[in-house]
Amino acid sequence: VQEPKPGAPPKQWAIGKTGAVHHVAELRWSPTRALLGYSLINAQPHHHWLGVIDPGQPQLRELHNSVQHFIDYTWAPDGETMLLQLDDEDAWAIFKLDRAGITYRTAPGGWRPDWCRCD
Repeated sequence: VQEPKPGAPPKQWAIGKTGAVHHVAELRWSPTRALLGYSLINAQPHHHWLGVIDPGQPQLRELHNSVQHFIDYTWAPDGETMLLQLDDEDAWAIFKLDRAGITYRTAPGGWRPDWCRCD
């Protein structure tokens, strides 16, 4: 944990296997299971990750790995689906935890599920 400026909220950091320092942007629990969603940002080189931590498994599960910035993510009420707001004119990507990669991607400015809590 680091305090960048006096009085500012602390930031969380993670050290990768190579020694790279990643800013832990968000941690959010699944609404139905013991799964922790995470987003990491690496400044040099610029990179963003979205993934899931299962406390019963030894490895993190990476869902999205991109040099493009993404804005926010949220869990679906079922706890099996994650919605990622991409920094691409309000495009959205949906990830189902039982599948690899993006399950569905909307066009910029398009539809998003009613349960989305992304701003």
